Amino acid sequence: MRKYLCLFVCMAISLVLLAGCSNGKNYESARKPHIMYNDNLYGLSAHLPKSHPYETIGHKLKKAGVVEGNVSISQLPDKNFQTNDKGYAGAEIYTDAEGNMQTLYVRINKDLEDDKFIRFDLNSDKAYK
Repeated sequence: MRKYLCLFVCMAISLVLLAGCSNGKNYESARKPHIMYNDNLYGLSAHLPKSHPYETIGHKLKKAGVVEGNVSISQLPDKNFQTNDKGYAGAEIYTDAEGNMQTLYVRINKDLEDDKFIRFDLNSDKAYK
């Protein structure tokens, strides 16, 4: 009898814990920020430095366009000039003036004191397609 009582108590505690974990909200899994440009997906760089002051590299870059749309952070962009991070919507996209397409630079804080470029690297993982 004691064995069944212990089993019942363990099952009741498990049910209460499982019910407490399900609060009815569907949380989206977050991805790192990405931008689609020229039919290629670029992810926020993992290399340092991740950002560069405008004054140091602005003269080496050319403007390619503006981030025009965004999708949920749980998705990957599937259209050019689209991002999965609302914080980059409306930001300017720059490429290397010498044609290196391995890295994109996204200009944030334009015309502010902290005007800088954030580095995005070409994804080598083609599993997104």
